[in-house]
Amino acid sequence: MTKGLIHAHQGLAYLLVLSTSLSLLIAVLNGALGSKPGLVKLGTVLGRKVEPALMGIVGLLGLGSWVAAGLPVTTPYLWVGVAAVVGQSVVAVKGTKPTLIQLAAGDAGVRWRWPVSALASALIVWGIFGLMQAF
Repeated sequence: MTKGLIHAHQGLAYLLVLSTSLSLLIAVLNGALGSKPGLVKLGTVLGRKVEPALMGIVGLLGLGSWVAAGLPVTTPYLWVGVAAVVGQSVVAVKGTKPTLIQLAAGDAGVRWRWPVSALASALIVWGIFGLMQAF
């Protein structure tokens, strides 16, 4: 059971890294090309639905793996993972969501705020992914 939880956690983490990287690319393209409705819609699906859901599922699977493996509560890098889930949630709610809502409403003046929040989210995901690969 533990092995299955760990494999599910790792597999979905790879998918989260891919989704976050793609979201950052779309955000930068949208900023560079002017606000394009198709890019905003794709970014809304990735940034407001797919990424938060994946981060939550990866976090829950990681927590399940942590408990199933019997690791001590004092393991530092595991708490960094918990902090990353919280940090990514804050970035999604305070940065990505309001910016994408404004872009969908036609406010092209905020188009450069989206790449900034997408980069913050990507840095969190890449950082925690790198840390988990190191251990």
